[in-house]
Formats: sequence, structure tokens, C-alpha cells
Amino acid sequence: MSIRTEKVNSLVLQTLSQIIQKEIPLDYGLVNVNSVQTSGDLSMAKVYYGVLGSEDQVAMAIDYIDQHSRSLQHLLNQQLRHMKTVPKLRFIFDQGSEHSVRIARILDELKNKEED
Repeated sequence: MSIRTEKVNSLVLQTLSQIIQKEIPLDYGLVNVNSVQTSGDLSMAKVYYGVLGSEDQVAMAIDYIDQHSRSLQHLLNQQLRHMKTVPKLRFIFDQGSEHSVRIARILDELKNKEED
């Protein structure tokens, strides 16, 4: 991966994280951008995101992002208008954070059982 690609990944991640914080209601859980992988020609970017919240909140957040991906793209384009080309976003739900939270809960339950 080139230095330019890494810089674009970082810039898109930071900017999109701020946009998502402002645009997605907290009722949908906590949505965070885990990583961004931009293609070599900088035309496409895969955005891996996670949601912390109940199963209903996760489902609502995924639906929201699916339905509003074009407006999120538009807001990113406005924020990064100094770039020659802003990558086209493809949102991918990353279950890694959800899985980590589940493991932490199970470990806490086991710890509490041992203390009893």
C-alpha cells in the first residue's frame, strides 16, 4: 500500500467518523468506522463499520446506513472537496466489534460466577 493510499484511508476514516457522529441518531446505537481500505487508483473505498447496541439498534443502524449511503457520500464529497477525486464509498458491516463485546460480557459473567 502506498503512502498516498494510507493518507487517503486515514483522511476518509477521520472525516467519515465525524460525519456519522453528527448524522446518525444515538437511538441507533454507537456507530463507529473501524477501517477504510481504498483501491490503488483511489476511486473506491471499502468502509468497515461496527455498531455497539442492542440487536434492534444494530439492525436499525445497518438499515440507516444502507438507505443513506448516498447522502453520507455527498457529505464526504463536500468535506473533501480539496481532493481531486473522492473515493466512492462501499459500506461493509464489521461484526468484529460486536463479537468482542459479546466475549467481554461472557468473561464478566464467568468472573462473577467464580466470585459467588
